[in-house]
This record gives sequence, C-alpha cells and structure tokens, in this order.
Amino acid sequence: MHGAGRLGQPLGAAVVPLTPRGLRDAALREDWQRWVAQWRELDAGAVADIERQVAAGGKARLTLCGECNALQYDVQERSFGQKLKGIFAKPPRFQDLQNQL
Repeated sequence: MHGAGRLGQPLGAAVVPLTPRGLRDAALREDWQRWVAQWRELDAGAVADIERQVAAGGKARLTLCGECNALQYDVQERSFGQKLKGIFAKPPRFQDLQNQL
C-alpha cells in the first residue's frame, strides 16, 4: 500500500502498488468513523488477497509510511529458532510502530 509520496525506485512489471486514498483522506479530515470503515474495507479486500497470495507461497512487501519515516516489511522464511523465539516474544505494539514513523 502506498500513498505518501514518490516511490524510491521504479517498480518491476509484476509489482502493483496499492494506494488506499480513502484511508488517507479520512484521516486528514479527522473522520474516524470513515477511517475505521476504510480499514475494514482494506482488510476484507486487498489485505485478504495479499494474505491468500502469501499463504500460497507468493511474495509481498508492506511499507508503512508516516510523516518523517517509513518502515518496510518483506515476507521471509523463518528458521526454527526464529519460530521458537516468536512463540515467546511479545508482539510489537502499534504505538511503538507509530512512534517510529
């Protein structure tokens, strides 16, 4: 999903960025009910499609953009040790991610 400025490099032909303008517009208008509705729409549509693609062995990249920074996540195979560590590790809090953006 992208909508916070120019991409840093050209995309390959197989890469299609998703630009959820409704989410951004609702946030700028401080229309939080619409913002929640836009997230639900994304979760049921585009995010579900990406989840199915990854479950079938495909690749995906998620870039979260803020005003000053961006965080990028890629789907990768995890080692046994990483999987074991993931069982006991605390999941990241949204507030911590938000502070990094």
